[in-house]
Amino acid sequence: SVGAWSEGCSAEIHSMGCQDFVTDFLTWIDDSNNEVVLLSGIESYEQMAPDRWRWKIRPGVKFHNGAPFNAAAAKFGLEYNAIPANVSAAVTWLGPDIKGEVVDDLTFDLVCPQACPIAPRAGIFTDFQDPEWFQNADEGERSGMTMGFGPYRIIDYQPGVHTKFEAYKDYLPNENFFAQAPSIQFITHTYR
Repeated sequence: SVGAWSEGCSAEIHSMGCQDFVTDFLTWIDDSNNEVVLLSGIESYEQMAPDRWRWKIRPGVKFHNGAPFNAAAAKFGLEYNAIPANVSAAVTWLGPDIKGEVVDDLTFDLVCPQACPIAPRAGIFTDFQDPEWFQNADEGERSGMTMGFGPYRIIDYQPGVHTKFEAYKDYLPNENFFAQAPSIQFITHTYR
C-alpha cells in the first residue's frame, strides 16, 4: 500500500513513499539539535492550556488535488490519526481521544483528553490527506494513493513493481531543512 492511512504504510523504507515524500506532518524533530521544527503546512503553534495547543496553518497550502489545507481538513486528520483501529502512531503518543476544533479557516486547536505537553513532538506522527477525497475513495483507491501536500505526489503505483513520484509544483517550502523544495523532478521507487 502507498496509502498513508492504509495498512502497509509503516515506519520502514517503504514509508518514505507513502508518507515522507507525499505528506507533511504537523512537525518534525531536527536531528542536529533535537528541536521541534515546523513543516510546510504550519506557520506557528502555542500552548493555550495544559490539554490544548493552537496551530496556525500557512496560507496557500494545497493538497495534491488542489483542495486547500484548512482547519476543517486539519481537524479531520487529527481525529482520524487518533482512532486506535487506524494505523497511525499518533494515538500511541497522545491517546485515543484527541479532538480537533476549528477556530477559523486557518486556525485549529488540538485538544487532548488530559495534559499533553509533548503534543508538538508527537506531531511527527500526524499527517494529513484531503478529507473529501479520502471519504469518497474506496479502500482500493485509498491504498493505492496518498492525497497529501508533501514535496512529491504519486503519479503511478504498480504493487510489487514500482511507485513513481513527481515533484509537486505547488509545494510551499519553508526555511528549515526538513521542508525544503524538491530538487529531483521524478523519482521511481522500484521494489525488489
